[in-house]
Amino acid sequence: MERYGARRLRMTIWETTRNGQLQTTHLGSILFILVMMDACVFCRVSLKNGEEITQLREKGCNTVNRTSQTRNDTIVTTPGQKVHQKCRRDYINANSIKKDMREKDVSITEPTLHAISGCDTTSRMFGVSKAATLKKFGEHDFLKTQAQLLCNANAKDDVISAGENIISSLYNGAPYEGLNVLRYRKFAARVLTNKTCVQIHTLPPTSNAASFHSQRAYLQMKMWMNKDNLNPCEWGWKVANGNLVPVTCTMDAAPSKLLNIIRCNLSIADTSEKRFLLIPDVFLEDWTSWSSCSASCGNTGERHRTRGCHTTFGTIHWTKCRIGGEQKEACVGICPQTTTATTVLLGTWNPWGLFSPCDKTCGGGIQFRHRTCGSGLCIGDSLESASCNVHQCPVQSTPAASTTQPVTTAATTGTQWISVTTTTKATTTHKKFFTIRSNK
Repeated sequence: MERYGARRLRMTIWETTRNGQLQTTHLGSILFILVMMDACVFCRVSLKNGEEITQLREKGCNTVNRTSQTRNDTIVTTPGQKVHQKCRRDYINANSIKKDMREKDVSITEPTLHAISGCDTTSRMFGVSKAATLKKFGEHDFLKTQAQLLCNANAKDDVISAGENIISSLYNGAPYEGLNVLRYRKFAARVLTNKTCVQIHTLPPTSNAASFHSQRAYLQMKMWMNKDNLNPCEWGWKVANGNLVPVTCTMDAAPSKLLNIIRCNLSIADTSEKRFLLIPDVFLEDWTSWSSCSASCGNTGERHRTRGCHTTFGTIHWTKCRIGGEQKEACVGICPQTTTATTVLLGTWNPWGLFSPCDKTCGGGIQFRHRTCGSGLCIGDSLESASCNVHQCPVQSTPAASTTQPVTTAATTGTQWISVTTTTKATTTHKKFFTIRSNK
């Protein structure tokens, strides 16, 4: 998620104190900030004099930069030589977010947006620009809710969970899908189309790597809120050579030799193998508890429960799990307790009626029976079906030229069964039965 190397920008953020002296923003020695410059970033800030500066940093600004202090609360980042003319300066208002955080009518979405997408002490995510982040935060209420959870969290687990949900959404993942599942989906999709090995650094980060980025974002927001009594080494940082450096991951990276051979240039006919690559082992989870009834007191409604599934790559939300799903059943709304006891009387079913005749004489048919509600509110089915005549139908033979004895009978009311003897050329005798219905 955080790329460090030749395209790194080392910057020291300074603040101006009341007496005009400069001091570092963070505890301890100077903190170096790694700012990524691989994509276009829109930075819109307000200075003290009310002037609005909109600066576009385009590709080509990814050279080593230096910083200088030009006015109160404003940092100017000056690029190196031979860069695009629009990339000459980038203005950062170091204290404006602190001021906004103290205003009650300002949403906390703004500091969360900047901290997660890269600002001050946090680095940006690969392929996720400020402009795209700002647009998604404005369009999705889910991101705003997770931003509030992240900013107001007190436990580290809540910080990690909310941060992962935000990062997953920024990479176009489903809510609560999890970064490990999203990373696998995108990897598997590229394996089927790429003719070369998949570039792992272009995929969403793992849950492990994102957890440290979320902790650093949380720490940065607390600094903007003047709550900087947290220990950075407990929130995504570590000390190396006297400086604070970010913890990127606790797991070892996959060997480059292994990554370079992960490719799958299958032909169109190899659909079964492709499908196998996309479907890992899936395990069902337990059903959740039943939800509350959707109806009010004494009325019939519906309640539901869900279950998802998980793989070796993480948990899959029930809406994305094909073998999971949702169950629904009828229910009666619970009445609140009052001074006068209220009783909801459930109805009583009358006994089941007789089954109807089978709709088939052989080969498997269906018959039904019905029951009625005697009184009150009856819950359940009023119609029930059952299988009948499941025995196999006899094979009918087609006789050769045959002679049939004439049959003479008087028409009577009702049904008569008449035995007719048929003789074929092979002198084989068959008995057939016919039904005659007549009315006088």
